[in-house]
Amino acid sequence: DAAGDVSGAGGESALVSVFFVAILSVIVFPWTLSKLFGEKKEEISVGMQGRPPVKKRPWIKSNGNFCFVLFWAILIWLCISVAYNSNHEEQFDPFAILEVPTSASAKQIKSAYRKLSLIYHPDKNPDPQAADYFSNYVSKAYKTLTDEKARKNYELYGHPDGPSSTKFGWALPESLMNNKKVSLFGFIVVFLIILPTSFAMCWLYDSKRYANNVMVETLGIWLNQAQSPVHIKQAHSIHRVIETLTCAAEFAELPVQKKHYPLLESLMKNLIRYKALKEGDKMFKKKVELVRSHFTVLAWTHRIVCAKELKQYRVLRMVPKLMGELVKAAALPRIARHNFCWFAPTQAVIETMQCIIQAVPTEVKRPRTQGSGSNAGKASKGNAGLFQLPYVSEDVIKVLAKGTKDGKMKVKGLDELMALSDGDLRRLLTESLDKEVGEDGVQECFAMVRALPVIDVEECKCYCDQEEEIVVFDPTICELKLKLRRGAHLATIAEQQQNMSADQKSAYDSLVDKYVTKAGSSDSEQGKKLDQEVLDTLAEVYDIPNTKGQVMTAVAPRWPYKKPEKWYFLCGDLKANLLYSYGCVEMEEAEECGFRAALLEQFSKRCFSRLAKMGKNEYGYEGIKKLLPGKLEALEKKCGNRAVRLGFRAPPAGEYEVSVMVFCDSYLGCDKFLTRKIKVDSKARSAAAKDKEVSEKKKKKMEKSHEKQRKAKARAAEAHAASLMSIDDDETTSLQSPQANGDGPPELEEESSEDSDVEYSDEEQEQQLVDYADDESIADSDYSYDSQDTGTSIDEDFEELEMKHWTVQPPAAEDMGKGAKPGAAPPCGSACC
Repeated sequence: DAAGDVSGAGGESALVSVFFVAILSVIVFPWTLSKLFGEKKEEISVGMQGRPPVKKRPWIKSNGNFCFVLFWAILIWLCISVAYNSNHEEQFDPFAILEVPTSASAKQIKSAYRKLSLIYHPDKNPDPQAADYFSNYVSKAYKTLTDEKARKNYELYGHPDGPSSTKFGWALPESLMNNKKVSLFGFIVVFLIILPTSFAMCWLYDSKRYANNVMVETLGIWLNQAQSPVHIKQAHSIHRVIETLTCAAEFAELPVQKKHYPLLESLMKNLIRYKALKEGDKMFKKKVELVRSHFTVLAWTHRIVCAKELKQYRVLRMVPKLMGELVKAAALPRIARHNFCWFAPTQAVIETMQCIIQAVPTEVKRPRTQGSGSNAGKASKGNAGLFQLPYVSEDVIKVLAKGTKDGKMKVKGLDELMALSDGDLRRLLTESLDKEVGEDGVQECFAMVRALPVIDVEECKCYCDQEEEIVVFDPTICELKLKLRRGAHLATIAEQQQNMSADQKSAYDSLVDKYVTKAGSSDSEQGKKLDQEVLDTLAEVYDIPNTKGQVMTAVAPRWPYKKPEKWYFLCGDLKANLLYSYGCVEMEEAEECGFRAALLEQFSKRCFSRLAKMGKNEYGYEGIKKLLPGKLEALEKKCGNRAVRLGFRAPPAGEYEVSVMVFCDSYLGCDKFLTRKIKVDSKARSAAAKDKEVSEKKKKKMEKSHEKQRKAKARAAEAHAASLMSIDDDETTSLQSPQANGDGPPELEEESSEDSDVEYSDEEQEQQLVDYADDESIADSDYSYDSQDTGTSIDEDFEELEMKHWTVQPPAAEDMGKGAKPGAAPPCGSACC
């Protein structure tokens, strides 16, 4: 039935609630599943032991989380409302109405009906509800139990009136049902036509406006060389990256009110005063919003205070995403065929990102020039790495360069500061930082120094897969195997050692004793088992952080937002400004490998200290002292590493010095520089080399075949000569008798008869056999045998069988004497003769 069959306000309210429950369920349940089973990465702030805990924003104060909780609260309240207000029709039970058992007789039923009639009959009770109850329930129940047809319907369908119809209602607000046609038409138009069309139009508009999370107009500004004055150039300087970044169209959507123009002018004067801007710089007639974004980012890097009305923090919130896309734009392929990019602009963008995150002026960090491999680490030296530390200014850097009061510790770069021990570092920071900073400031600066990462590259090589040499256009791979170390790892290990239980300390000490005492053994299997036991015991004793799938949050004291650490790998020819390949990865696995390496390093120190306590007269001391360093070195290599592979097409033929750079987008002075030399051959040269190799193989194969053939011919000649010498004088006579009758072969020449009568010595006979074997007729004989040509290897035991079947045998005397015509050749012994 229609909605009119639903009576009562409670039923209408329940149906309206069902409508909103259905709408909210479509939103809430997928949202909940995405939060429960979606990709989640825990954020970890590494290495800040001792630093005051940062007050995190409450979970509920997030706009998305607040809406999520609100929607769930509304959904639960609506479900309760539906359950409370629903009017479920009760099943008709005549026995319960008349208050008689199911086995009651007709007399009992009649008596119960009369009793209820005295209570609810209209003549006895003037209440309308009583009269309604009597007519709809009492009378119907009595009729059901006394009328056979009504009772049969009740037994079959549960109601005396027979099968009942199901009542339906509209799960829509009551306002839509007042005028059904108009309301339904409006509902269809709004919810089924206008809303889906609006969503589709918005999606199409955004898809045309945005590409890879960046507005299409922004990509045009960055890449359009013809019209954009701030486009990415081949030699783009680090000082121009901020201007290119802040011209993005996204910043134009943050309006600037006219009343804030004086604030911009004041900020510009401050930038000129601090030499962040030159007074004659052209602004290219940019929009006010773009000028505001440019000035605020420059003020941030130079640590100049901005007015809140300029919305500096909203500009900074957009910077990491846009900088990531600017790296992709700078690394677009520029060189045809090879798909090479420009090295200088890509490197400049990454270095600018480091400066923005740590609030360091780009003038402090100049573009580096890659030198030889020995000078590759010098780029990390300088003031940029020190300037990023909290409470460190130019004056503090000068004090660090002078050193402590005794003049023993002088620091001119970040790498020298990170190499200091904990005690020396605390002492140097205490004397160098301002007294106003206090102990908390010293501790915060100390914690950041120990949290800075150090890239440990175990292997770096360039090769072509399944090929010995690299040819032009070959798919070449640059592979790095590395770990990520931090000074904070040692602090964490020391803290866990202090909190060890007695059983854990005993297990660790016994493991050190066992490893040292068995280090003198040369059994490899025992060594592998012992190494695995060390790794398992360390995993049980120490709490090794499982960083896989987690986000390593960068330590940026001045950056107002959370910043995950990302690492960029650049591979190319720096001198030619060609970027072969690049990649952006997260190093959470390398972090865990670095922690394991620190554990094994501490274990090695304990083993060496245990060896120092051993006496020289102890059993096996010399063997342990000799083998222990090598075994510990092999053990430290089992901590694992993170493999990073960069693929590119091989450049043109020649020798190249490939530069491999590793950058972190969040820190300065933590980069790694490597160089590898590769040789690329041309396709023609490679083909010639392959042909030469093939020809050499064929030549060797032919020489081997000819050698076997000569041996076979020599054996055949020996057999033939032996058969000739085995003929005695009687046979010689029988060979001459047919000639006397005129039926034999023609008479031999005198020279031949003389040769036959000559007796040869052993040396002359041997020389004759050699000359016979070298005869051209025998060399060209069809009966010569080469075992390599037929693919058969003849064994020495079957040489006689070989000679019998594959060499020319001498004709028998009887075959030569009969049936031969004068002047005819001797029969060959084959089927044709």
